[in-house]
Amino acid sequence: MSTFQLSSLFFFVRCLVENTALAMLLVFTTLLKHVHYLSQEMNLLAEVDQPGSLIDNYVTQLSFLLSRKAAGLVSLQARLARFQHRLKEQEILSRKKPSR
Repeated sequence: MSTFQLSSLFFFVRCLVENTALAMLLVFTTLLKHVHYLSQEMNLLAEVDQPGSLIDNYVTQLSFLLSRKAAGLVSLQARLARFQHRLKEQEILSRKKPSR
């Protein structure tokens, strides 16, 4: 294996590891947010279960929480698509041979 090929392979592996770590951090952060949202949803359920509580309030607040969760998932989906695109680019670059 030539020095160029080793260098290209090293670059590809380094980028892969860095991008994978970033993707995992992104997913972990999104999961933490969703655990927080779930906690808020449980609190809303506990409140609506009390005598005299207003169902309209519950529905409004739940709708807001669900919108935030959906926006977070759309953002995560877009970031993962960009990650996948970068992986493909790096794979293609790593396969290119040096011009002589």
